[in-house]
Amino acid sequence: MRLAPPEGGKWQAVQELLDTNNDGLVWGACEALRELRLIPPRELIERLIDFARRFPLDENQVVNQWFAVAAAAPGWLEQSPAVRPFLETCMTSKNYQVTMAASAALEGRYVKWG
Repeated sequence: MRLAPPEGGKWQAVQELLDTNNDGLVWGACEALRELRLIPPRELIERLIDFARRFPLDENQVVNQWFAVAAAAPGWLEQSPAVRPFLETCMTSKNYQVTMAASAALEGRYVKWG
C-alpha cells in the first residue's frame, strides 16, 4: 500500500483504513508507517492506539495490533502523551515481539522486522 495517494494524502488513507475496522488493513497501515518512519498527527496516533487496545495484549496471532502500533511508534513519543503509557503497557505483555517492539520504541529505535 502506498500512504501518499494523489488525492487526500497519506493521513486520510490511514484514517480510511482505520474506519474499516479490519485488523489486517490497519496492520498493513502500521507496517507502512513503520517502514517509512512516518510520524502521524496526534489524533491519528491516538486512534491507532485506541484500535490496538481493542485486542488482547498477549495475543500470539500473526496480526497483533499492539505489536503493529508499537513497532511503528519509535518517532511518536513527542507527538502524543498517549504513546509512552501505551508502550509501557506493551512492556507487560507475555508476547515477546510486543515487548521487543515497545522496548525499541521507548529508546526511539526502529527495528527491521521479519
